[in-house]
Amino acid sequence: MRHLAAAFVILTLLTLPLVAQGPESEGTSRLDEVAQEAVEIGQAMGEGVQQLADQAQDLGQGMAETVETRVDEISGEAATPEEAVAEPELSGREEALLVLNSIREGITERMTGGYSGHLISEELIDGEMYRKDLDVYFRLRPRALRIEFRSPDEGQVVTWQEGWDSMSVDRPWLPALSIDPAGERALATSHRPVTTFGIDLTIDRYIAAIEQTPEDAEVTCENLGLEQAGRQSLTRVDFSHPEVPGNPVTSFTIWLDPDTLLPIHFENRLADGSRYERYRYIEFNLNPPLDGDLFDD
Repeated sequence: MRHLAAAFVILTLLTLPLVAQGPESEGTSRLDEVAQEAVEIGQAMGEGVQQLADQAQDLGQGMAETVETRVDEISGEAATPEEAVAEPELSGREEALLVLNSIREGITERMTGGYSGHLISEELIDGEMYRKDLDVYFRLRPRALRIEFRSPDEGQVVTWQEGWDSMSVDRPWLPALSIDPAGERALATSHRPVTTFGIDLTIDRYIAAIEQTPEDAEVTCENLGLEQAGRQSLTRVDFSHPEVPGNPVTSFTIWLDPDTLLPIHFENRLADGSRYERYRYIEFNLNPPLDGDLFDD
């Protein structure tokens, strides 16, 4: 600020008109007076500028303090960062449905043609676990299924296609049969008709069962991580829910292939914890080429 006042004084002196009239003493005296006035004006301006600067500094300091105070107030009012972004906690039922629907969406995205594989099926029938060792070929659109039996009934082949009223049973030692897939004969050694076959419809049944439970029902869903299942390392997820009409199963486990995230092992249990059904794909091939003749009877 002092530099600014000095500059004003010098500028004033440089612009003063030369005093040519009158005695030299009078001119000198007048020049001294003008110089003194310039100095006083410069000092006054310097003081004024300094005062304005001080006021601006005070104002800035006040604004900074006000902002800091408000930030502190907001920080005190707001939740922690974790609380600020945390979503409402899901109920067990909501979490189970979320996981199952995610698995179902994964099947829709990845399974575009169908699959084939080596399936071990175990179902509790008349108090005994009935085991079937099968090679299966499943086409998604239109739905079609071919089952080749390894045991029991080695060599038996079952075929079915969407739109058929019956399924074909080809037995090498007996004439071929056409039977109702939902009839008593077909269900004598199976819990469900072949029309409901497929990992997609299996997940649909789980979703439907949990959706039948009340919203406040005690439903659990637990991811147990990777687990060795025979020669396979699979991700295990356990579920439980109250019994619902028409379904004796109250808990089940799904094992997912960690590479494709597709479900390839399933186990369903009764209320006492005993096994009711188990389905295991020892081999699973996603979207293989499937010749249409494969499903002809």
